[in-house]
Amino acid sequence: MIALAPICFLQNTKYPVSIAIQNAPLLNALANRIGLTEVLGDKTTLRRILFKICSLPVLGYAICAFGLYFPLFGYDPAELEPDFFKDTASYFPSGSSWKSVGHYLQVGYRKEFALYDYGSQINLKVYNNSAPPAYDMSRVTMPVALLAGRNDHLSTIEDIDILRKRLSNIVSYFVVPRLLLNHVDHVWGRHMYVYLYPELFKLLSQYR
Repeated sequence: MIALAPICFLQNTKYPVSIAIQNAPLLNALANRIGLTEVLGDKTTLRRILFKICSLPVLGYAICAFGLYFPLFGYDPAELEPDFFKDTASYFPSGSSWKSVGHYLQVGYRKEFALYDYGSQINLKVYNNSAPPAYDMSRVTMPVALLAGRNDHLSTIEDIDILRKRLSNIVSYFVVPRLLLNHVDHVWGRHMYVYLYPELFKLLSQYR
């Protein structure tokens, strides 16, 4: 398995996600209280507004890339072409269930890669334990290659190091040499054919 910027631990994420993680119990309680089930769904007003703004030829890049994209993923404008970014507005930011978002926040808050926490009473029914169990990383038996970026605000080097220590079958750990490489440069970066693809092709050839 080749993992690009894997997220299993969220103990060292950067601002602003780190603030959300610190307030995970409050945010989850609030979401449950108001019945929030979806975030940025395609038909929501906020998603439509973001789509219109981010699709603007010049202003959209200035507002959305610098106001949303780079703070979340890491600052690397040289790898994100304005014309390409405009095309991504149809897909980013995309919707998600609140349960998925809340689960990520729980993982960061509890500092453990564990199942979803429903609360002690429901956990007893679901897991036969008041706390959700951690995922058993020893059950991952396939060869794993981890590829990371130094400027990734979500999947930080520190958190990937935690993952490395939990897995017993790491066959490759590659930190992309570009210092500003962020979380989604792996997929959207304009020069990944220089920084990343040679390593990917080597792994695919070696473990095909």
